[in-house]
Amino acid sequence: GKVLPLLSDVGSNPSAIDYYSRVASNLAGAGRLGDFLIAAEGLRAASGDAGFAARINWRLLSRGVVAALREHGLPHVLEFLRDADRIGVHATVMLDADASDAVAAACRQLLDERIMAEFVEAIEALANCGFFVKGIVDPMDVLKIFVRKRDPDMAIRYARIFPHSQLLLCNTMEAFGKRKELKHALKVFGALKDQLGGINMFACRSIIDICSHCGSSVQARIIFEGLLAEKITPNTHVFNSLMNANAHSMSYNFSVYKHMQVMHLLPYCCCS
Repeated sequence: GKVLPLLSDVGSNPSAIDYYSRVASNLAGAGRLGDFLIAAEGLRAASGDAGFAARINWRLLSRGVVAALREHGLPHVLEFLRDADRIGVHATVMLDADASDAVAAACRQLLDERIMAEFVEAIEALANCGFFVKGIVDPMDVLKIFVRKRDPDMAIRYARIFPHSQLLLCNTMEAFGKRKELKHALKVFGALKDQLGGINMFACRSIIDICSHCGSSVQARIIFEGLLAEKITPNTHVFNSLMNANAHSMSYNFSVYKHMQVMHLLPYCCCS
């Protein structure tokens, strides 16, 4: 019969790497993802990573992922994707449409059943592996659930998964504000500041408007004075929002107006 190539020959024998790549692919196709990883790791070590991953049959890999999802569930598949990444097989980006859809559907099922912590963990894991998580569900729909649940911590954690997290956090902050939940809106504002490494003027204007909506002119002043303490120059939109929040206090607003003149944000007038 035909002599099978030795694993030790892989580094010097192209046909050997092709053979063991087929073996690994067939293991994946049979849903034996753990055995696939063992074979893949051994082959990578023997070949010195000589293009092994590119030889994996992605259709078989995808079929195996769908089977494993059906038989063992989403956590098993997430663990496989993490382990595959670790050994240099970026399985997530090799999945075909059917496998990707099956993974996304399993995530949506967690969301439908409101198993929120597991859902967020799954999305985090997939994002770390390079999966297009934005296509699973509109992120803002999920954040609205956390707003209704009054859970700013989970909202912040989830929003930070996405590249456009600044916008998501701003929208979440405003959603808490509309519900007059100032404490939660302030927590999201704090996370936004930390993430930006400074204060975003749009976010600052929004949180001051939220303070006004919640009837807390004092908190609006604290935020404004925090800007000044950090040697940050508020723009005219922030000043306008602050004056709206303190419309009941002519003396405070006059002092703000004077401050704007000093900072050359407003022209001096003859009565000043």
